[in-house]
Amino acid sequence: RIQVSRWRDQDSIIAVRSMSPHPSSSSVVTSGVSPGSGSGSASRMTMSIPTTIQSGTSASETTGAAATREALECFGAKSLSVITPYPPVGDDNVRQYFEEIGFTVKHVRGLNRPSATAIAETSIREVLAAVREVDGDDVDAIVQCGTNLSTVDLFPTLEHQLEKPLIPINIATVWHALRACGIADKVSGKGRLLEEF
Repeated sequence: RIQVSRWRDQDSIIAVRSMSPHPSSSSVVTSGVSPGSGSGSASRMTMSIPTTIQSGTSASETTGAAATREALECFGAKSLSVITPYPPVGDDNVRQYFEEIGFTVKHVRGLNRPSATAIAETSIREVLAAVREVDGDDVDAIVQCGTNLSTVDLFPTLEHQLEKPLIPINIATVWHALRACGIADKVSGKGRLLEEF
């Protein structure tokens, strides 16, 4: 069973619901903890589920931060660029997180959106401009942080154009949760991560 702990993560909810019911004894709680949330410390971003939740349950937790790390490792990426909806302080946290866990961060492009609603209203044109700005021959993968910034329909096409993985944090979270539950189904149309791993 997968429990999405932030209802605003519409991409995660839709992707999970689109999967046919699959029996599993595992339970996973997904959490909208993105590398730009609070401190960028790697230990904070990958901390285990709180004791109050763990008591009396076998549930494990998937966070966006931890899921994105494992997704990058699947692709063998060493260097990356990131786009975010955050102001500069959030971008600093993102850079700190990925550098602490061993990646070379080439560029972080923050869109500096003023609210959660404004994040969700970010235009395709703005996302495309940000991707163009952070891409380069020395970038192995591009990550999108910020769970309210949807790139799930755009990134799969861009992966073919740029010939590298582009990883939306919500897709990484869903992928990680499904695999943690023993669901190995491949999903087409939502990017290489769900198609290949």
